[in-house]
Amino acid sequence: MKPIVCFTSTWYEREFGIKNPNPWTADPDELVEISIRLKKKPYEKFPDLGLGDPDPEPEYQFLQPDARYVCAMAFGADEPKWSEKNSMFWFDRTRPVLKWADTVEKIRSIKMPVWQDQILIRKMIEYNEKVARKTRYPHSKEFIVWHRQINENFIRFAVFFPSLT
Repeated sequence: MKPIVCFTSTWYEREFGIKNPNPWTADPDELVEISIRLKKKPYEKFPDLGLGDPDPEPEYQFLQPDARYVCAMAFGADEPKWSEKNSMFWFDRTRPVLKWADTVEKIRSIKMPVWQDQILIRKMIEYNEKVARKTRYPHSKEFIVWHRQINENFIRFAVFFPSLT
């Protein structure tokens, strides 16, 4: 099995001046172009180590929010903030979610969120619909995100890995 080596966003910025933009607000074409550079640079810097890819194929990636963020927001957390410095999302940990739910009765009183109304779910659907209309680059062969409204409180999400099926 070939080991996988990943470099941090801070390393890419320090070594090559490449910054990852906020994926929800960046243009999909820009994300593809940054992805190509991120794959090429380790190969160019360490050609004898087999890292990176000398000729990466450009492709659109579908975005999927971290389920922890979706659930936390559904139960009262603020939307995670994008850190330009670290190229990642973060939560305000000083504001715990459901801190008030300190008894069994209070926990049982928690209502199931309406998932399709959650900000990150809406952003994922809208972004992926925008990507689906793009034609400059091919679409990802790695996975396909699918969603379907089942009822008012339930959206089914699935991720398919065609290479594994």
